[in-house]
Order: sequence, then C-alpha cells, then structure tokens
Amino acid sequence: DVNNFVNSNIIQNIGSNLATAIYPFYATYQSDLIVSDNVVNNVTGASSIYSMYFSSLYGSNNIISGNIVSNITGTATSSTMYGIYHSPNSGATTEISGNSIYGLDHKYNVYGLYVSAGTANNIFRNKIYNVAYTGTSSYIAYGLSSSGGTTNNIYNNFVYDIKAPASTTSPGTRAFNLNGGTTANVFYNTVYIDYVSTVASNQSAALYVTTSPTT
Repeated sequence: DVNNFVNSNIIQNIGSNLATAIYPFYATYQSDLIVSDNVVNNVTGASSIYSMYFSSLYGSNNIISGNIVSNITGTATSSTMYGIYHSPNSGATTEISGNSIYGLDHKYNVYGLYVSAGTANNIFRNKIYNVAYTGTSSYIAYGLSSSGGTTNNIYNNFVYDIKAPASTTSPGTRAFNLNGGTTANVFYNTVYIDYVSTVASNQSAALYVTTSPTT
C-alpha cells in the first residue's frame, strides 16, 4: 500500500500476560507510511512484545512521529521486548521523531527504540526513559539501538533512566547502542543514567559502539 496515514488511535489494555508474541501495532510492506499521534499503553505478555512494529517499509517519505508507547510489562526470560521496532526495506528513508517511549519492564533484552535497516533513518526529538531489564542474568536494557542502515542521523534525543541493575553483561545498560550499519551521525543528544546496581560486576554505558558503524 502507498501513502497510508494512521493517526490518533489508542491501543491499550491488551495481552493479559499471553505466552505468545504480541503486536499491538503492526505495519508491513507500506510505502511512504505516516504514523502519528497514536498511543500504545498497558500491554502485558509472557513472550515477545513488539509494541509498535514496522517491517519492510519502502519509499522515501515514511514518518513515525508523535506516538506514545508506555507501560509495557513482560515476564518472559527468553523473548525480547521492543517499544518501537523498525526494520524497513534497505532502500527506505524514514523520519522517527517526537515519540515518547517509557515504562518498559522486562526479564529479557528490552529495547526502547530499535532500528535495523534502511537507506536513511532520521531519528530526532524522541524521549526514551524508564526502560528496565529487571532480571538477574546476562541480558541488556537498551534505550536507542541501531544495528543496521546505510545512514542513521541520530540527534536531539533525550534518553534517561535506562537500567539493568542486576545484569552481568558488560555493559548491561546501554542508553545508545550502535552495533551495525554503515554510518551513524550522533550529535546533540542528552543522556542521564542513574541507578543503584545490585551486583558487583554491573556496568553501564551512555554510548556503546562496536567496530561497525563509522561514527
């Protein structure tokens, strides 16, 4: 489909701790999709949770803006949670801006905002906070994570209160995680991490970068 516009919907009170993957908002194979000012709230699950899921988008004018993802609770110990999951076509351009993602609590890897592909992703003015891995093993709490894409422009975002106090991975808390893609331009972002660890080996990072991408 082309040029669809999804605006001002409220999706809430779903999941009831279901032991199957939950997709409250699901969009795939769309071109120049605009998704704005929607709310996904109060979701509980015992498997993977993709609060807002975007896959195989294409075109040069996709926009994900002004949405609120809040109060997402997971109990699974082997399935990942995402606030916003964005895995577009390799040639897509997307603006991800002005979204608020908060209140994510999970027992396995948890991502506030996750991006894995695209020609260009312009990610700005998002607020991502209160994202927690509350297990006691080697899993991670991510604020904003980029694992792919040709050019990711990440700027003017506010990421805070990301925490994994009992994680044994180094680091278990990653406000910004850049572990893929070609080029990441990261500037003028604000990060604040403040929590009390409960294991001696616990570590945190405001910005975690692997050998790829170029920054």
